[in-house]
Amino acid sequence: MRRTILLLAATAALTGCGAELPLDPEPRVQSVALEARPGDVAVLQDGRFLVALDGGIVRYLPDGAVDRTFGVDGFRKVDLVEPRLAVDLDRIYVSGRYPAIIFSDYGFVSRVMVFDLEGAAVEDWGPEGFRSFPGLEIQAISPSLAGPIIAGILDSQVVWARLERRGAEAAIETYDPPEDVRVLAVTGRRVLLGSTAGPLGPMAAGYELTMNGSFWPIGPGRRDLDIRRLDQTDGVFLGCGSRNGVTVVFRISDGDLPSEIEDIAELPGDGFCLDFVVDGSTSYVLFADATRGEVVVRSVDRLGRELPALPARFSAPWTSSLGTGALARRADGTLLFAFGDREDARLVMLEAAR
Repeated sequence: MRRTILLLAATAALTGCGAELPLDPEPRVQSVALEARPGDVAVLQDGRFLVALDGGIVRYLPDGAVDRTFGVDGFRKVDLVEPRLAVDLDRIYVSGRYPAIIFSDYGFVSRVMVFDLEGAAVEDWGPEGFRSFPGLEIQAISPSLAGPIIAGILDSQVVWARLERRGAEAAIETYDPPEDVRVLAVTGRRVLLGSTAGPLGPMAAGYELTMNGSFWPIGPGRRDLDIRRLDQTDGVFLGCGSRNGVTVVFRISDGDLPSEIEDIAELPGDGFCLDFVVDGSTSYVLFADATRGEVVVRSVDRLGRELPALPARFSAPWTSSLGTGALARRADGTLLFAFGDREDARLVMLEAAR
């Protein structure tokens, strides 16, 4: 099968957030320019997918065309930056910072907004469909049948909250961590944290916060791993990070505490992990190579062997140290990823090899 690469320089107004992807009889890679920095990508059960940007959410059809039935002409305005998505059977939850000057006394305010799958605000959460959290930096959000679960940092404390579907706080707890930390992932029964060396310092080892309020070190005694991203499959967390300048794919055990860290693979190259997803026995890494100035999608199996064929590798220009990236995988094997900064951002569909 021939391999077609379509890279567009198209731009669009923010109310459209991206021109439609061009269709090809045998597409392998499709790309479109985005007008805002991407924050997250989420796949819906029917193969459509969402891209959260600073300022809004766009829904796409499985073939990559903008779904004009969503929101207003395919776009739902969301007054948030650095958005993160969580999707359940009939709702879209999005968290992020609300950049409003009226909240300057708090430094910033986070919001959780909720929409139905067509982009309409859910009135149970108020007329505009949101809840505000002054001073709380929400760093992770996860869906559940009872409502979204959020975790973040408020005045150096870890906040772990369960929100009811109607928007009320079902349970909200605060905990004093043993040192400055950042939330990496949250579920209904555990929060994974990365420790920091200072306000702008790198994450090192990490901690697991359990439901009884106990902090357990991840990989006791190890302070050499810069944990960047985590994903969960079959109750096990896998992730990517760096150690001594080398990108590492690793597994965190789920059993007796404290949890252990087991290295799966080392990926060569001078760069860092933007995002990470696991699907079955394969781990996918969205990797920004600083030396080559490119974004690379790489994949390894559970034995640590890097997979050489598409969709294991795809390269695209990377110019900013301030950029972000988000990666997701559809049931049909298609990889979806968005990356870039406020000046240059892209959405890419990379079909699985047939």
